Amino acid sequence: MEKILGKLAALICCTSISSASFAQCSAPTMSWRWWSNLADAVDYTLGPGIGLNTYSQAFADAIPTYIATDLDPGLGPNGEGLVEISNGYYGNTVTAGYVRVYSGSLECTYFNGSVSDDADSCTGSTKADNAKIIFNDTWTASLPQNTLRIAYAHEIGHIFGLAHQTLGYSGCNSFMRHPVNGSEPYDLRSWEVNWINSTYP
Repeated sequence: MEKILGKLAALICCTSISSASFAQCSAPTMSWRWWSNLADAVDYTLGPGIGLNTYSQAFADAIPTYIATDLDPGLGPNGEGLVEISNGYYGNTVTAGYVRVYSGSLECTYFNGSVSDDADSCTGSTKADNAKIIFNDTWTASLPQNTLRIAYAHEIGHIFGLAHQTLGYSGCNSFMRHPVNGSEPYDLRSWEVNWINSTYP
C-alpha cells in the first residue's frame, strides 16, 4: 500500500454547491465533506509511458501541493480515508478522469457512464470516507507529465470537497478549473488552503 495523503486529481464534471470567498476569489465546494483531515491511497495504476512518465510518478509529484494544508496521510480505525486509484481504456465517450466518492457504500457522486457529478446524497453528518480516482487512458495515456500531475491535484481537491473553480476575476486561476490543460499553477491558491484548513482543522 502506498501511503501519501489522499491520491486524487483530474477532470470531473461537478456542480458547485456553495462558495467561501477570500478576497475576490472563491473556493466553490461540493455538497460532501471528507470524514477528517486524513486520507491514504492504494495506487493500482499501470503506465502510461516508461520511466518517470507514469501515473504513479505524477501522483507522487502532486502530493507536495497539499503540504500547505492541515491534511495528513492516514486511515481511521475502520479503514476510513481509503482512496483507490486506477486506470484503463474506457473509450472516447467517458471523461479523461473522474472521482467517485462514498460514505461507506452510499455514493456521494453520481456517475452516468460518461462523467461524475455531485449527487447531493452526503450532507450534514453523512461524511464521505472512501473514494476512487479513475483515469481513462483513451485521453490521458498521451498527456504530458505536468498535465497528469495537475490532473491528480485536481482530483484530490474534489475528494476533499473542492468543486470546479470559476475564473470570475483576474488572478483566480487554479488547477481546480475544468478542464485542466497543463497551464494551471501547481500550488493550491490561498483561498483554497484557507477553506481546507478551516474545514479540516
